[in-house]
Amino acid sequence: MLAAVGLGAAPALAASTLRLVSKEFENPGPATDVVVAVNIKPADGVTAVDMTFDYDPQALAPGAVYKTAYTNGFSLTSNLATPGVVDAHLTGGAALSGNGDVLWVTFHVLASAGTTTPLTWVSAALNGGAMASQTQDGTVVVVAAQATISSPDTAHATPGVQVQVPISASTLNYCIGGTNNRGTCTSDANCPGGGSCGATGIDLVASFNQNVISAVSVQKTTITQSMTLTSNTGTPGEVRIALFGANPVRGSGALVNVTYNVVGSIGSRTPLNVTRGSLNEGSISTNLDDGLFTVCSNADADGDGYTGCAGDCDDTNPSVHPGAPEICNAIDDDCDGSVDNGATCTDNNACTTNDTCTEGTCVGGPPLNCDDTNPCTDDSCNPSTGCVHVNNTAACSDSNACTTADRCVNGVCLGGPSLSCDDGNPCTDDTCVPATGCVHTNNNQSCNDGNACTRTDTCQLGVCTGGDLVTCS
Repeated sequence: MLAAVGLGAAPALAASTLRLVSKEFENPGPATDVVVAVNIKPADGVTAVDMTFDYDPQALAPGAVYKTAYTNGFSLTSNLATPGVVDAHLTGGAALSGNGDVLWVTFHVLASAGTTTPLTWVSAALNGGAMASQTQDGTVVVVAAQATISSPDTAHATPGVQVQVPISASTLNYCIGGTNNRGTCTSDANCPGGGSCGATGIDLVASFNQNVISAVSVQKTTITQSMTLTSNTGTPGEVRIALFGANPVRGSGALVNVTYNVVGSIGSRTPLNVTRGSLNEGSISTNLDDGLFTVCSNADADGDGYTGCAGDCDDTNPSVHPGAPEICNAIDDDCDGSVDNGATCTDNNACTTNDTCTEGTCVGGPPLNCDDTNPCTDDSCNPSTGCVHVNNTAACSDSNACTTADRCVNGVCLGGPSLSCDDGNPCTDDTCVPATGCVHTNNNQSCNDGNACTRTDTCQLGVCTGGDLVTCS
């Protein structure tokens, strides 16, 4: 489906409006693919487009940027390596006239249903800024639906041949009317109260770059064989299809096969934009899931065991092919349509953690924690080897309250001289407990209270107490 990004270029006396606009029937669902179109209206006199817009990388994952038939004579460069940013440039073409889509950008939807994710212009210039312009942001709205109408992501053929490409439905098995309206079904018996199970009307519209493929005809499939088919392939870059019948059809799979002539050269690609997929005039809600067509070769130029038609997206590089490991190099190594997706990497700095791949470069994450919780080592990090722990001679505690002047030796805290617990009181017995330190316990020993007028002095409650008085008469 096509989510239009409008880029309005105006005549010499008026500013162009660059718009990001969603069209009427476009409703991507979770895990579907959506095409965002950059559209210039009017585009008279445009010979170059430089543009950057932002998106939410938590909601959308970019696939690629494609020229349209409108800009087929231009040169395109693009950069999707920075998450959340689309950067593209069109140059070198003859001046445009009229209006139309100049670029198609494909995204895979990561967000859940109910998400509205913004598309926000960062910059846009027409003819190097020589044409005045202004911008207007847009959105992609992710919705839940009963069925998904889709084109395949892997459609392909060699130049000069005819090929059939299906447009499919995930299911048609929903009740229309009755007491189970919009409920799932396998037959009319599941739709009591006069309801019917399945679709009696199907309307489809798909668009594509007519410089890559050209629609020739449309054929019914096993599912839709009983329906009446009308189609229109007369508009370049578009096919319109209507199917209708008195009896509902059910099931899942291909609804029609569209026959195309492959007119593009090897390596050319076009999104297959499902711009409308209506079942029973909308009674069965739908998501639209866009596909991709690639003009390919049956030769294996790089000798990696994969031809272009077998999915090799770069037949000049033997390290690039379906199933190849994705590495951090700003290249789609495994040919799944995404650059560096899931690529693990290392910045070759042992002192960083959770390294991530950004724009083809491995960037170190948070610093490595080298604290070994040992006060007798000085902790640091060597980028080549990682954590380093050097013994020190710092003061420390050996957790024994009965030692003093503890000091680090060979990475271990050793206790010094024993703590003196003598309190100079003959009426206490002095000891030391490692957990708490000195302990002074009262005794009842004989003592001298220093008073010559008393005798038989004894310790009582930690104090020397005089006994009998001396008689001096």
